[in-house]
Amino acid sequence: MSNVQRIHLGPESAPFEQGRSAHGRWRTVFQHAAAPTDEAGPTPAALEMIHDAERLVFTIAEGDAADLLAERLTEYLWQRELANGDWPENLRGWLADTAQWADAPDGRTGFICGRLERALAGGRIYLAWLGMNGVRLLKRSVLSVALATATEKDEGWTRAHGPEPVGMALHAYRGSLFGLDRLVAVSGGAAPLYDEVPDLSNRDLLQAAADWSAQAAGDLVVFDLRLNPVLSAPNSVMLNYRWSSSDRCDLYWHPSPNATTYRIEEATTASFSDARLLAEMTDNRQVQYRFSPPVGSQRFYRVIPFNQGVPGEPSNAVSPTPMILNTPAMQPVEWSADGGYHLRWMPVPQATSYELQSSEAPDFAINESTIVYRGERPETFLTYTDIVPRLYFRVRAINVLYAPNAPSLWSEPVRSPLRLDTPHFTHVSQRRIEWEPVPGARHY
Repeated sequence: MSNVQRIHLGPESAPFEQGRSAHGRWRTVFQHAAAPTDEAGPTPAALEMIHDAERLVFTIAEGDAADLLAERLTEYLWQRELANGDWPENLRGWLADTAQWADAPDGRTGFICGRLERALAGGRIYLAWLGMNGVRLLKRSVLSVALATATEKDEGWTRAHGPEPVGMALHAYRGSLFGLDRLVAVSGGAAPLYDEVPDLSNRDLLQAAADWSAQAAGDLVVFDLRLNPVLSAPNSVMLNYRWSSSDRCDLYWHPSPNATTYRIEEATTASFSDARLLAEMTDNRQVQYRFSPPVGSQRFYRVIPFNQGVPGEPSNAVSPTPMILNTPAMQPVEWSADGGYHLRWMPVPQATSYELQSSEAPDFAINESTIVYRGERPETFLTYTDIVPRLYFRVRAINVLYAPNAPSLWSEPVRSPLRLDTPHFTHVSQRRIEWEPVPGARHY
């Protein structure tokens, strides 16, 4: 579980805090305003922030209910599962529920709030504001993101009506964190610092806040976050497989350019509802995985590329079982030394054994066909005493582990030799005649 940190800035807090998290380097400033606008004193302001490795939420509130609104609004953003489609309507509905605000102080309060999410590819940022407009987003190109920061007169939130003017929508922004460099939010009292914050050192920022507090009508609050770059999701891969032997299968794919890790998942269905991690390849050069699938049941496999924890789309699903065996190719039948037949065929790496069938006719009718060999070797010898002449032969591959009921197709039939080769004399004299031996000949 990630470490959750909470930050509160108000009259009782330290004037300056800074830190670093998965989201970036942040700093906060609170300076109490020294110039009261009336007998009630300057407008109070507060900052609340909660963050862990995946999320960061914050609220700057300014007005009589600043402390309460900042605390509750931040907690709401932290707890709620946000979706692009209902932002900021979901937040407005929650603020308009006046029954939950009976204990809030009277008076209009403005706010700027936001939530950042890094667990998603490219990240997400959600911002909303009402009665305040001191929010700024900078891209890595140093250009500002266009935000509708213009506000109306008497705009804000009250416990009696929620967002005011009644029926008004919240100002809002949502988008990706990709390409963003800086998020700056300031209270109304710190508005003169709005454009300068990104360029000020910590010391200069504190000094500027102290200088402006002498004439500010409200407390000065500054939230400055320099964002860490977000990672883009890696491209999906195309998964393939091949059987390298009778019991070893290779899953392989082409590398995804920005992937750092690959995870291989196994499931009993193509929907992967019961997916489990089979292997994790932590070297992006590893684009092949050799294993022995379970025997006797079908399994599905897929690969998910990751870019330093950011997942890409899963690959296509493959199911190596039941195994599809290649058909062996018969070689021409040769005579053996004893007058029988030497039969050979191209080996099939996935096969555990072979079946060789003979028949007197090329159609291999069931009642006229005979299995003359079962074995692991891709060849056999048939003696002349075991067979009749002029036979047809064909062979098929078998895997008793992964295709016990699905042998390969039969090979194209080949016919046994019809006659022996003609001997050739090698020596002829009055005393002696010699010739080359003929394979299959039993006498001359």
